[in-house]
Amino acid sequence: MQTLARIQMPEGGLLNFWIPDAAGDLHVGQQCLCSLDYGIDYGKLVALFTIGPHEAKPAFNVVRASNEADTTQIAKQAERAQKAQHSFEQAIRFEKNPVKIVHVRFSFNGDRLFIRYGAQSPVDLRRFTGQIQRTYNTHVDLWQVGVRDEAAFVGCIGQCGRSACCCTWQRQFQNLTVKHARDQDIPLNPVTINGTCGRLKCCLAFEHKQYCEAARHLPEGGMHVCAQHNGDPVGGTIVGRDILRSRLTVRTDDGRYLTLPANAVKIDHSSHPRDKKGEPHENTDREWPES
Repeated sequence: MQTLARIQMPEGGLLNFWIPDAAGDLHVGQQCLCSLDYGIDYGKLVALFTIGPHEAKPAFNVVRASNEADTTQIAKQAERAQKAQHSFEQAIRFEKNPVKIVHVRFSFNGDRLFIRYGAQSPVDLRRFTGQIQRTYNTHVDLWQVGVRDEAAFVGCIGQCGRSACCCTWQRQFQNLTVKHARDQDIPLNPVTINGTCGRLKCCLAFEHKQYCEAARHLPEGGMHVCAQHNGDPVGGTIVGRDILRSRLTVRTDDGRYLTLPANAVKIDHSSHPRDKKGEPHENTDREWPES
């Protein structure tokens, strides 16, 4: 069995590295030096795991855990990165499209300068990197990031009042669609379902599976149901669902609103006549007929 390290790089990406014997003991949470194709760089160890003897190991390896001297070296490179950022901002100040520099850093040995920027439209700034490369004797890795990455770099507060997940613990972004909100009966309002970055909230995916499982046995909104309330039979239409608590809000035929347990409600199939195909009354054009 081969032990591997999963390391989060300063740009937020996760890379797997194999651990040689010379690296010594490593612990989750440590900052480590790593050997990559462009030289030595640093990152935070977030996980240790093993692979089988026949599985291919990663191309790059961990060098060792960083020490005090390494921390000093990283701080010096951070000062150089601030000067490089100022030079780059001066070079692009006349660019027609507004550009925001969100992340600049040097690798551990200064062999590579990473620049991440955001813009409302695609912008190619490679023509401005020549002077930076000559001045700092380095290779510039230039990349335009999306609004989600920009929010993660800059930092922001979510609507819950806490630091956004992408700024703290979240390692990777998940693919999200409006269906995630619809499955959880969340109103499709941009103010409700969008995060600070203006995209769908990442937290829509966290409990999506649990909501889908809990909603499998609940009737859909808009269905006509019948139930017993205080010993009297009532009929009405479902206007709201508390999926995790298995509760339904029913607007009764006489205009009242009742919150009832889902197991106390029965679907009134007589108000939903179906044809031989099992579908509500529809024509061949899949449009509802006029009443």
